[in-house]
Amino acid sequence: TYYSKIIEICNDKWKTVKLAKSIGVPTPNSFQNPGQAIESIKQDETSFPLIVKPRLGSASFGLQVVYDVDQLFVAFENCKYLISKSFFANFAEPNSSVIIQSFLEGFEYGLDIFNDLFGKYHGSICKKKLRMRGGETDKATTIKNEMLENYSKKIATNLRHIGNLDCDFIEYNNNFYLIDLNPRFGGGYPFSHMAKGNL
Repeated sequence: TYYSKIIEICNDKWKTVKLAKSIGVPTPNSFQNPGQAIESIKQDETSFPLIVKPRLGSASFGLQVVYDVDQLFVAFENCKYLISKSFFANFAEPNSSVIIQSFLEGFEYGLDIFNDLFGKYHGSICKKKLRMRGGETDKATTIKNEMLENYSKKIATNLRHIGNLDCDFIEYNNNFYLIDLNPRFGGGYPFSHMAKGNL
């Protein structure tokens, strides 16, 4: 069904990247294997460090930061092995189970992007994450940002999800880069709720 495709896009980090590119929302440079990443580095389009992680996964499972080519190949094979021994092996494509991305350092922002029951955009609430632990937000403050609001609207009107979409961005070089989509209420939702964003 259409809605199962939405969940598939959100759960698969490579499909998330493809969606974002198609609608003009920035994402970190992304690759499906070390060869592609190395070629991009040779072209001065990407640089170390890089993140190696499963295409399907949660709570930083299998995530590794690498700083050179040797580490990249080791981390890539290690990530494939971890996936093969995990619950995610039931869903991952064996030859395309890993994603490699630029490691962007900066503040992380969590967005609750809300659509009605017909997939029509109703608005978003943005939180700047001030303290995190194990992938969860311990401290945050709500903010207004026109660029993030614009990206939220693009995502919502193209994905046409129902209800809440938990979405993460990284701020880097005066722009925001999409790093995650979760078709649910996320762990940071209470910050929205306490700021009178009762979704």
